[in-house]
Amino acid sequence: MEKSKIFGILVLALFAFAGIAIAATGASPTAISSAAAAPLAGEVAGNVAIADNAGIGAAAVEPIQDPPARDDPRTMHVGDTVATQRLSVRLSDVGAAQGRNNDHPAIFDILDSNNNVVAQITILPRTTYTFTSQDGITLTIRVLATAAGFNQDAKWARVNVRELPGNIRHAGESINGNMLQVRLADVDVAQGRNNGHPAVLDILLNGEVLSQVSVMPGTTYTYRNANLGIVLRISVYETAAGFNMNSKWARLGLHEQALGEILHVGGELNTAHFTARLADIDVAQGRNNDHPAIFDILGRNGNVLAQVTIAEGTQYVFRNNGHRLTIRVYQTAPGFNMDAKWARADIREQ
Repeated sequence: MEKSKIFGILVLALFAFAGIAIAATGASPTAISSAAAAPLAGEVAGNVAIADNAGIGAAAVEPIQDPPARDDPRTMHVGDTVATQRLSVRLSDVGAAQGRNNDHPAIFDILDSNNNVVAQITILPRTTYTFTSQDGITLTIRVLATAAGFNQDAKWARVNVRELPGNIRHAGESINGNMLQVRLADVDVAQGRNNGHPAVLDILLNGEVLSQVSVMPGTTYTYRNANLGIVLRISVYETAAGFNMNSKWARLGLHEQALGEILHVGGELNTAHFTARLADIDVAQGRNNDHPAIFDILGRNGNVLAQVTIAEGTQYVFRNNGHRLTIRVYQTAPGFNMDAKWARADIREQ
């Protein structure tokens, strides 16, 4: 074989061996920045979806914790008002005697929060009337005794007024939180030793069903969505199975808690070694037209270590000098100018 050919074969073999060695050692022609460093065990680096159990716990069911209602009877004269949390009851009159016992019924006006009369009801002594407003607010009014008197000043009624927690919703109707909605999808067949009828509930965001849950009466279901940074407590106080969808209803209570802090452009969140500063809200991206948040990550000396873009419902993991910073962005608003832009976010350092 000619010497030149032998030399060429040796050169090719040498390059092939060097390539194998580079591949085996993971060598790279470019340095990896601290923002994109290899993840620790069990951790995902960069811009990733927030797991549903990330820092806010799992779904849970527990007995309703509301304090038991107590009777508070009082004597009302004509024109007197008893206010509950959301409605008011005013004694309008005491009517003429009725029935075999010659009872004098109490006549009440039900007023909304703006003092508008939404209903007028008549209740005989020793009876209880349950009133439900168009908004699903339920009152129980028990009339213990009445006195007709000879004039309006002498008329009175001894009553006990109680507003029940929650709102009545019929099948297909919703109760709204600040961000999420809960819709009564159905009332299921009797279950358990108490033959309770569970409420079947859809949890929605902008009309899209995120989850469907079944909640027994007398219990509170806690729904947690880490991507949205929302903890939603749904209390089912009472249900009625009815004979068809129109007659099914549930009395529901809703408490929504939004995690994180609202930051406007220039706002900062701090840990021991880092500061995350909202630099801007980016233009719409992706099929959902989400507006990512742009954050500057600063060191303890105020120097900018990195600028990162984080989509709604995701978190970004940044590492520097052995410290790890996680920024979670739950919600953003693009606004029309810098003052109107904001993000709901939180940070943690480990």
